[in-house]
Amino acid sequence: MATNGSGKGSEPTTMEIPEQEDGDLVFDDLMDEDDEIDIVDDGTTQDEETNKFDRIVGCLQDILMDEEFEKAREMFCRTHCKEFEDDEENKLVYTEIFTRYTELVESSIEAKLTAAVPGFSMADFMRMLDSRKDQLMM
Repeated sequence: MATNGSGKGSEPTTMEIPEQEDGDLVFDDLMDEDDEIDIVDDGTTQDEETNKFDRIVGCLQDILMDEEFEKAREMFCRTHCKEFEDDEENKLVYTEIFTRYTELVESSIEAKLTAAVPGFSMADFMRMLDSRKDQLMM
């Protein structure tokens, strides 16, 4: 199964891809040159935890790329940039700013994941990440 993501803001359409007699998929008659195609795994061959992990990671990607999230981060950086100096010394205020930045980012991500993924728990997600650490690029 494939979805046609041919335009930003448009809903993807799902279509069955016909096969030739030799089993190869035929796309030429279904798409224009400018169309994009996304191959989608519907998750039926995976266990429920893997499906939930995939949903969380997909939502996390959406959050991190969200314009509102980026604006909040940028505003925080612009507000606090005057505190930093091109100096070898690490001032105590740097630690305070980093702590506030971390709280802003983590609380925003957790709130949005909780709203987007039914039954979301950051502790469970951290366990899922730990159990998959050999599969993840670091």
